[in-house]
Amino acid sequence: MTDSLDQHLQQLRDRRAGIAVLARELLARKAIEEVTATLSAVHRDLHEQAFTLAMSRMKREGAPPDPDVAFAFVMLGSGARDEQSIVSDQDHALVYDTDDARWEPYFTRLSELTTAHLHEIGYPLCKGNVMASNVRWRGSPSRFAAQFSEYEAFPDWDHIRYLLIASDARTIAGMDELTSRLRSQAVQAVARSGFMKWKTADQGLAQRVSLTLLGHLRTETAGAYKGLFGVKEGLYTPLVSSVRVWALSVGIEEPATVMRIASLVRSRVWTEDLAASVLHALRVILRTRVRHHVALAEADRPIDDYVDPLALSTDTLDDLKRAHRTVRNLQQLTAKHFPRGG
Repeated sequence: MTDSLDQHLQQLRDRRAGIAVLARELLARKAIEEVTATLSAVHRDLHEQAFTLAMSRMKREGAPPDPDVAFAFVMLGSGARDEQSIVSDQDHALVYDTDDARWEPYFTRLSELTTAHLHEIGYPLCKGNVMASNVRWRGSPSRFAAQFSEYEAFPDWDHIRYLLIASDARTIAGMDELTSRLRSQAVQAVARSGFMKWKTADQGLAQRVSLTLLGHLRTETAGAYKGLFGVKEGLYTPLVSSVRVWALSVGIEEPATVMRIASLVRSRVWTEDLAASVLHALRVILRTRVRHHVALAEADRPIDDYVDPLALSTDTLDDLKRAHRTVRNLQQLTAKHFPRGG
């Protein structure tokens, strides 16, 4: 068993390591939405194989050959939104359709093994512990419903953030209906709460998304990334967060940002002009981020989200500055649309 397990894990590690080459090939011939959607699908497949390997391992340890319970192993974060690049930490949950306590040890062990296998093949543990191995992200639909009701009743920022994370859920393996129920519960909780919508918009507005007085990208002033610009925290996360609160406010349950934008236009919540500018900014950000990751991988350097403005082409730099202005305008519009007490 040990040799077979090691061989399977090595195969998954090798495939995981080859994602950078795939990303480079895709960038040369595909639109960025296709690039990140393809990469996200590969990551989800690797997660599914790690999950399946954990189930097989449990059978060998004497667990039931197949759980007599419907379940869904769920991706959260950028992978669920089809926006993943070549690296990511773990963001996942497990929903199982039973409250029978006898099954709890089985799904606890399954979650722990899956998390361990993913770590072994190259997915770092989530710093925020958003993983099925954490009981917060594992349980029955009724347990999640009770948990989300508690978050809605006491909406501090951590509770709001958990609901926002759950609203991005997508099935990796198992029954998609369970994932849909989880996502719908989170979406509706935010949609009902004026306070949560205001807090999310206000939190976004507080993020530093602006150019310097001279019109340059605002770079880090100290630390390991001094002189570099953070694409993820400076642009990607604020854009995604703003689009998400608009979508959740009208009950849109599609997790992908591109699809959320399209749904906002169809629902006549956004104008086509606003959608086009935000979509263009998203494409610029995603392409810049994936290109940066590929370059670091090819140089055998640790992957980060901090680019050197001096190393960017004039066109890329101009595009990022325009994206900056678009994201800042979107944040201001979002804050105005979701006022405190609204």
